[in-house]
Amino acid sequence: PPVRSFLKQERPSLKRVALLLTHGGSAGERSLREMESIIGHAPLATLLVTEREIKAQTFAAALSTFAARLRTPEAAA
Repeated sequence: PPVRSFLKQERPSLKRVALLLTHGGSAGERSLREMESIIGHAPLATLLVTEREIKAQTFAAALSTFAARLRTPEAAA
């Protein structure tokens, strides 16, 4: 898959990473763990938005929290 290939190829330069995943199935958490494993360290933040949340437009608060974590001093370091 393209995302895995990108992460593997760019891994050495991916020092500060946040992962946002939209997902229609039930394996979203597994996908996030796999991406974290590929980059070799914990991301600054993660967000998993399901297809159901997108259709219902119920992800705004989670997105705001995700964005706020990217604005912290630790994220800027």
